[in-house]
Amino acid sequence: MPGIFLYVNKGDVIIFIIAYTYSLVEAISPYFINLEFEYIINNDGKIKMKGKGFIQNKEQPLRNIWRSSKKFTWLYLDEYQKEMDRMGIKLVSKFIDDIKNKNR
Repeated sequence: MPGIFLYVNKGDVIIFIIAYTYSLVEAISPYFINLEFEYIINNDGKIKMKGKGFIQNKEQPLRNIWRSSKKFTWLYLDEYQKEMDRMGIKLVSKFIDDIKNKNR
């Protein structure tokens, strides 16, 4: 499963006697690794069918503007889980379609 990402937390604080400025950039950028698969179907030791393919990873970078770091991290993990679920369902669907197409 794809699982590499970059977490960035950069901040600058400028304090004047009258004015106070605070800027913070917090972001998570996933490393786009596609889910690749390869299969071999054997029947009594003879290769009946084989194939391979990939499912594109469509994760998007997230930037934190209004949430705490903890809530932002949980948001990213929720989005990550949704993408892994989508890729898993797509993989099984593609595998079934490949088998149907090769049996025609």
